[in-house]
Amino acid sequence: NKGPEKEFRDISLRPDVFSFAHCYSAWYNLAMNESEKNNAKASSTALRKADSILQLMAESLIGSSDQAGIMKHHDKLTIDFNVALDSWSKSGERWAPHMAERFLLFIEKTSDTNEGKIGPNVRSYNIVINAWAKSRDREATNRAEFILKRMEMRHRDKSIKSLVAPNRITYSSIISCWSNSGKKGAARKAEEIIDRMIQLRKAGNKGVSPDTISFNSVINAWVKSGEKGIVAKSESLLQRMEDLYKAGIADARPDIRTYNLVLSAWTKEKGAPAAEKFLKKMENMNIAGNNSTKPNLVSFTTCIDAYANNGEPKHADRILRWMEDSFRNGNIDAKPTARSYTSVLNAWSASGRRDSGQFAEKILSRMEKLHEAGDEHMKPDTRTFNALINAYSNSKDRTAAMKAEQVLSRMKSLHSAGDPTVKPDVISFSSTINAWSKSGEKEAPHRAEAILNEMKEADIQPNSHSFNAAIAAWSRSGQKGAAQKAEELLRKMETLYDEGNNNVAPNVFTFTSVMNGWAKSGERGSAQRAEILLKVMEVMYKQGNKAVKPNVQHFTTVINAWARSGEREAGEHAEKLLERMDKLYKAGDMGVKPNSFTLTAVIDALAKSGERDSVTRADQILKRMEQLYKEGDVDVKPNVRTYNSVINAWSKSGQINAAQKAEGILKRMETLYEAGDEDVKPTVISFSSAINAWASSTDPGKARKTYEILQRMEKIYKQGDKDVRPNVFTYTSVINACATCYGNEKEMDEALYLAYSTFKALEDSDYGKPNHVTYTTFLKACSRLIPTEGRRRKILSTVFKKCCSEGQVSENCLAQFRYAAPQDLFVNVMGGIRTVDIDSITVEDLPSEWTKNVKAAR
Repeated sequence: NKGPEKEFRDISLRPDVFSFAHCYSAWYNLAMNESEKNNAKASSTALRKADSILQLMAESLIGSSDQAGIMKHHDKLTIDFNVALDSWSKSGERWAPHMAERFLLFIEKTSDTNEGKIGPNVRSYNIVINAWAKSRDREATNRAEFILKRMEMRHRDKSIKSLVAPNRITYSSIISCWSNSGKKGAARKAEEIIDRMIQLRKAGNKGVSPDTISFNSVINAWVKSGEKGIVAKSESLLQRMEDLYKAGIADARPDIRTYNLVLSAWTKEKGAPAAEKFLKKMENMNIAGNNSTKPNLVSFTTCIDAYANNGEPKHADRILRWMEDSFRNGNIDAKPTARSYTSVLNAWSASGRRDSGQFAEKILSRMEKLHEAGDEHMKPDTRTFNALINAYSNSKDRTAAMKAEQVLSRMKSLHSAGDPTVKPDVISFSSTINAWSKSGEKEAPHRAEAILNEMKEADIQPNSHSFNAAIAAWSRSGQKGAAQKAEELLRKMETLYDEGNNNVAPNVFTFTSVMNGWAKSGERGSAQRAEILLKVMEVMYKQGNKAVKPNVQHFTTVINAWARSGEREAGEHAEKLLERMDKLYKAGDMGVKPNSFTLTAVIDALAKSGERDSVTRADQILKRMEQLYKEGDVDVKPNVRTYNSVINAWSKSGQINAAQKAEGILKRMETLYEAGDEDVKPTVISFSSAINAWASSTDPGKARKTYEILQRMEKIYKQGDKDVRPNVFTYTSVINACATCYGNEKEMDEALYLAYSTFKALEDSDYGKPNHVTYTTFLKACSRLIPTEGRRRKILSTVFKKCCSEGQVSENCLAQFRYAAPQDLFVNVMGGIRTVDIDSITVEDLPSEWTKNVKAAR
């Protein structure tokens, strides 16, 4: 558009500031994008192009002395520069502050060559500082401070004809930059700038006097910092504002935002109750005539959220009612919004209380009444109803799942009737499925899957959360075939994902749930199925799917599956999995480092497997854990379950000295606990397992040993340790040890005495009453240990009749009495029973009163 005389032929096509700015912006952005791709050559070329555009702008608009017509518009050019800078500042683009600063510095340099006739003014610098303040760039505070220093330097330099003295906006923007930075020490930096502004004002520069906005930014910086003492700092700044206002500086008067920021400080550092006291103080100050402290929507919502986030929905609701009262009494600024109610609703949802759904329902009802009364902004929408469903889902109410589904049905009805604001979405359905999943009800998995299928009918695509909740419902149910159902849903997810639906990608939770389903099922081959899923995860992860990376929990779940399987090779499989974990961990995979739960599960698998030497291997793992813990590895610290599993392994081993080994571990636990280790505090299981070890042994004196352990338990329990309270099974195990003891006449007599003493003690105790197993075991003890027939006959008759009166006659108990009693005694006791063959009597032939409590127990 330039002729031989370098004059514009068509004035209407002459580029202006914005033409050059757009072109410069395009080249600059290209330069930055290429730099991010590590393409240095392309980036450098684009940056040179950007600079050349600026140079051309200078030559075209402000550089030629012969362009007298253009030079008349100096002020307009500066305004246009600022408009361009402001558009970049407000754009939110990543490179905007960088680009704006480069543009500013170029105009500044150009100004120096034209004696300041055309150049940046205070607003130009302020715009760029503000651009940095709004950005999230790590260098924002450094760049903003750099620009401030240039302003201060140029203002002091008398040779530069430029009016760029920093003003209140300049310093406030720097404060805002520090406040938004999130850097450590940012609040102190912001406060230092306030101090500087006050000093400059005292020196006569009234144009930089800090105002309410400046102080609020500093208080906000302190609140965001999370540092200790933010309440004291905020209160101190508030006091300084009040002092300045009293001294005649009206611009520094605290406003409601000031007080709300201080309220936030109280909330963060001192908690909801302290914040509530400050809110009350604000209200009292307002009643006394201070209009700046009248609590508004933000004030009340801050307190509501504080209680809600602290899991105190009742207090959150109380603040909401206070807010409602304040509005009804004329405080229009305190009018609750739908968010206020939803916040309380969410608090009830997160509380997990049994009655949370009922209270959440009441909140929703209040919103509906307000809407019916004419408040159109209070209409409950999909998000509100979803919060109610979640409240039921998270509650412990047995009817919660049914009520959650009723809310979903209500949403569907309202939407079908023409209300588009309550259309059920994926969250509505998924939360309802989750409610069923957590309910523990027999029909839970069936309802969960039915609702999952309803989503398709409602044209709502299920996501991973929807499927995961339904899978968890099956896995948690423990029903026959549940694990298979859970895995079928997993396969369905995989199919949908393979078809391109990324929203249903199976994740760690998915596989964990299905694995848990197999681990709990107890079905034949369940442990193998769980291990196959683990291998699938490993393959998928190696193929690049990071969302299914196996971790220690998955390995431990599979090991637990083997422990529960009852298969003979369970211990071997568990140990192989442990070896795989060790290998992966040593190769650098920290996520599969075996922990105490893992190693305890391996011990448990060995204890239950019945493999040869399994108890020795279990004992070695315990010793390995103890050693590693001594060396500083707290992740493998043995706990009470670990020790109990090893005691159990010894009790089932049948090895020589097994009872001594088991009791030795029990004593080790007692010693460690007495030394302060709470994690190994013996429980009733610990003592009972040691008693079982003695009962299963053939060692002489085992009756006395079990009785002594029982007495130890009783003593500890009576001293206040509720965890070792003996129960029916404990007493029965002692009687069993007596019934199966061997030795001379003296030892057998002692065993009989101990068996009787234990049986009598159980009868007289509040630990429970003898059950059918106890009676069976005691009959066995009487049969084996009473030497004289007459005495044996009398005691057997008495004990069995007592058993009948207590309704504890089981098939085993009847068989034991038949075996122990002389035939005439058996016939006499059974004489009233009409049957063809008295020797063929079963429990089905007995009076129901004799067996009633056995059936109830079953």
